[in-house]
Amino acid sequence: MVVKKYVSGGIQLDQRAPDYAHEVMSLIPIIKNIFFAFHHEQSLYAIIANLDEEEASADLMVITRRGIGIIEFKGNYGVVRQGEKNNHWCAGKVIVKGGNNNKYGTPHKQVQAYAQKIRDVLISGENLERELPWKSFRFNTAVCFTHKKAKFHKFREWYAQKQDLLENWEQFHILSATEIPEWVASLRFEYKKNYSGGYQPYSLSNEEIEYIATKLFKTVEWSEIDQLMPDGQPYAYLSIMREGQAGNHGLKFDREVIGRSATNSDFIIPASFEKVSGKHLEITRTLAGIFVEDIGSKNGTYINGQMLTTKTLIEDQQKIYLGGTNPCESCILKFSLTPPDTSKTL
Repeated sequence: MVVKKYVSGGIQLDQRAPDYAHEVMSLIPIIKNIFFAFHHEQSLYAIIANLDEEEASADLMVITRRGIGIIEFKGNYGVVRQGEKNNHWCAGKVIVKGGNNNKYGTPHKQVQAYAQKIRDVLISGENLERELPWKSFRFNTAVCFTHKKAKFHKFREWYAQKQDLLENWEQFHILSATEIPEWVASLRFEYKKNYSGGYQPYSLSNEEIEYIATKLFKTVEWSEIDQLMPDGQPYAYLSIMREGQAGNHGLKFDREVIGRSATNSDFIIPASFEKVSGKHLEITRTLAGIFVEDIGSKNGTYINGQMLTTKTLIEDQQKIYLGGTNPCESCILKFSLTPPDTSKTL
């Protein structure tokens, strides 16, 4: 695999997954999108998640042969408030903070500070076979709003008038999650040899990228996330348990909808199960496990006789009752991590 994923390493160099839920949920599809965009290239793309606070803190750092990018994720949304508070990033009436206790002021200042820490590590780190002019490189920073309703154009319009907020080594962007692969493709080292000349391109080798990731930032390969990378094979299975209504379904996607709707469901429940709604259940796969959630069904979803009211972790061999607890009326699905009897198909 050309795209490699790294995560902060503990004292024993064991992998440590990112700490915060919304950031983990954002990282997974972003890393997959980068993988899909660049896995066919010979260049190495190192994706480092949640760098150690003591070394250099960032939600995501991307190292390519052509440049380095540092990203801070924000799970909220909003617009820049005009007038007296036009120096603040606001989500409605709430100022978008730049870190715990708003110590950085704004998300831009936060990612700026993280990038400076990363620059310091690179500048003071052990030399590679060739000395790299880190002080002269321009670094790419970005704030990524993961909320679907984020008003990106408002932030961008405002920042177009605020170029004085940028460091002289910085190129700053405000991104949506779907724009990150394109942003990665645009990363460039720009090395200014002298004041009269322009910036010139610079390129790292694969060996240098791996050295920077593992030696300077003390990260380890994030094998845990490999379990979530697409390989075309099901990671779990659902089986209809009622006699005469056999059906098996392999779960292949991180988010799948189960219901009677032929157009809105990934696993279509037969119409004879009248208690099942068109869109009844959602199954999501995360680093923390596989979760089920009732998505507004009319007759409810039950596990172990308990009605689902929140997103719930599902375990191997558990049974899910769609539409009530009466086995004569509800659709009973058996959840399994191993393939069921494939002779029964829907």
